[in-house]
Amino acid sequence: MKRLGVVAGGVLLVIGLAVGLGRLLPQRENVYDFIVLYSASLGVISRVPIYDNTAILHLAISRLSLGSDFTLLPYPYPPWTALSAFYLGLLPVFWAANVWMLLNMAMLVGSVFLLSAAWKPISRIVLGLTALMFIPALGLIVVGQYAAPVLLGAALFGYAARREQAGLAAAGLLLMTFKPHIGLFLLPVCSLWLVFQRTPFGRKAVWWTLGGAAALVALGFIADPAWPQDYLRSLLSFSAVPGVASRELSASLPVLLVKLLAGQSNALWATCLGGGMAVLLLMLFWRFGIFKNIEALVAGVTLLTLLSSPYLFNYDYVLLLLPLIYLAAQARGLVPRLLLVLTYLLPWLSLVLAREANGLYAGSAVLLVIVLLNSGNQGQQTTGLTSPPLG
Repeated sequence: MKRLGVVAGGVLLVIGLAVGLGRLLPQRENVYDFIVLYSASLGVISRVPIYDNTAILHLAISRLSLGSDFTLLPYPYPPWTALSAFYLGLLPVFWAANVWMLLNMAMLVGSVFLLSAAWKPISRIVLGLTALMFIPALGLIVVGQYAAPVLLGAALFGYAARREQAGLAAAGLLLMTFKPHIGLFLLPVCSLWLVFQRTPFGRKAVWWTLGGAAALVALGFIADPAWPQDYLRSLLSFSAVPGVASRELSASLPVLLVKLLAGQSNALWATCLGGGMAVLLLMLFWRFGIFKNIEALVAGVTLLTLLSSPYLFNYDYVLLLLPLIYLAAQARGLVPRLLLVLTYLLPWLSLVLAREANGLYAGSAVLLVIVLLNSGNQGQQTTGLTSPPLG
């Protein structure tokens, strides 16, 4: 409990510093992605249900002096995402956008420091700067997207599980829910890992998680009194938006393969293909002993998500940092290390090729699967394992 109090105090300090520094930074022009979260924060403060898109749109237009032709996508995230950022609605939009940018940077650096806890201090600092310059991370920071809490949650869970800190492990699991479609596999797999531990730590972490989940569900009614059904309706409305339904801007591997094979995007076929790829990857990871420890498990499930999800954008590939950092410490030999460098560099081509480089993000994930399988195979040869354990 004392440790969680220290963590909570640290979080409040980081938010306070971000608010102070955000006021000093210049205004930025392209903050449309952030407007979705900001408008929901306005709804929380003004007691307007966040899934009532018409009411939220009118609120945003009146508060931000926008034109009547301004459009706002339905809010596609759980209510606690908006509740956790309610204070942003108290600030002018461009100040709030700067604060969110700084918080994203803090979450990225925090994730890197958790993932590299065993590294030397200088190496951790260099790694943190390198992570901030990773193209998906830069994209996330610039447009104000929301994948960083999931990255932080996965990093925190791995860190806490290795040290058997139940409260922090539960916090990591709950953070994975902040952008559900990229925490789709991480949350249930990591939860099952805890259950299969059959240890006091595992049981305690599960109870902490259930209690935290109940608290989030209860708090959700502050943001929208009928949030369970309204959230589902908002998700369906969001999925029906032409650009979302067609997956035209998606960087998802299943979507790209369907486009290549059929000449056009098809959400149903992409979903089916993604499901098949998930099963195949799961079998490969099991065969090569990827689940031998919690860090390898998180890395593998992250890659499974990035290669099978039918709805991903470039900035969602910031999750590549999880397997990248894990494998940077595990890779042996020149070829695996060169593949890791290539994985980091490939997305940079999007600066030249723009949307034509979408496939390179998935290509980076494929390269990491190769390195991860090689690492698992070497581990099996070293330990003589014939089948990998769950924990």
